[in-house]
Amino acid sequence: MKVYRIIAIGCLVLMLTLCACSPTEAGADPEADPAVQNELESETGTAGDPVGNQNLFLVRNPDTTVGYIDQSGELVIPIHFLDGKDFSEGMAAVILDEGWGYINTAGETVIEGPFVSANDFTDGLAAVQYDNESTGWGYIDTTGEPAFERRFRLALPFNEDRAVVILGLETGYETAYIDGTGEFITETRYEYGNPFSGGLAAVKQDGLWGMINQSGDMVCESRYDYILAYDPDSGLAQTETDGLWGFINGTGEMVIEAQYGLVHGFSNGLAPARVAYDEWGYIDTDGDWAIPAHYELADAFSEGLAGVQVDGLCGFIDTNGEMVIEPKFDSVYHEGFNNGLAIVFGYDDSSQTWGYIDKSGEYIWGPVEGLFFLD
Repeated sequence: MKVYRIIAIGCLVLMLTLCACSPTEAGADPEADPAVQNELESETGTAGDPVGNQNLFLVRNPDTTVGYIDQSGELVIPIHFLDGKDFSEGMAAVILDEGWGYINTAGETVIEGPFVSANDFTDGLAAVQYDNESTGWGYIDTTGEPAFERRFRLALPFNEDRAVVILGLETGYETAYIDGTGEFITETRYEYGNPFSGGLAAVKQDGLWGMINQSGDMVCESRYDYILAYDPDSGLAQTETDGLWGFINGTGEMVIEAQYGLVHGFSNGLAPARVAYDEWGYIDTDGDWAIPAHYELADAFSEGLAGVQVDGLCGFIDTNGEMVIEPKFDSVYHEGFNNGLAIVFGYDDSSQTWGYIDKSGEYIWGPVEGLFFLD
């Protein structure tokens, strides 16, 4: 199964990725093994809210114009914007007449911009691109006013009062972290960095990954090939060593030995894990198999359900491994259920369809023909 998804990260990255049953985890290192990158596509990306925040869900016509529906499938904001993103903190970024701006949940324009690009509001701030200069990115507050001086090559959304920013230098690019006032939390610069989660962020220095705390202090020295998002609920972070994946704790100690072909993050006490490059199952926080590996693909749990692929089709299981929505979709969006709805896809020789389903597996919107691009 395949899902087309566009990830745009400012002027640095624009890629169209073709993935299986779920586009999974997005690492922060564009030089990583392409085979691994195709599998790694969600958990660390931008720190914005998931699809359908505040019970409004983005919908898209075949001509790519967008609007918003509620949880029942009723269209509450007409489909007429040239593009749009999900609601976050009461606003959604949409393309207006001359560029990106923001609307409220009534569909009214509240920040006109226009901006070249605009991200979700998080922690009361939104990263926006004013122009294509090397200092073209900055942050606005909820009134649309600049929060502080714009001076970044690229700016990512805030999470836990910290944000990843890219500095454009004559010698290349550097990654840094700022707080909510725009001040750097440390003068240290990194090759790459992921957003904060649970007070920790994975950073890359001298070709290896470690973790810092919110003061910028190293709590795990750079020694791993890759580290993804730290999960405060399980107290674990995915890590790669010598081509195999396992989990470390918040100080960098290996808790679940690197032995899997790939893993996703923990949710509901379970994490998808792949045996070498074969089948998927779910492990618990001790590394024991809670749901045996017999799926072709598997996503993390969300709202008690997880997308899995069996015999080429996707359905949803519960935390006991029971199939509650029978496999009948060609693909499901990797974030699974959010506010009671999930995005699913269908394919034939010449077209793609997509739609929203509820937890009974019934469509509340669609299926609609056309590509559904997700940020």
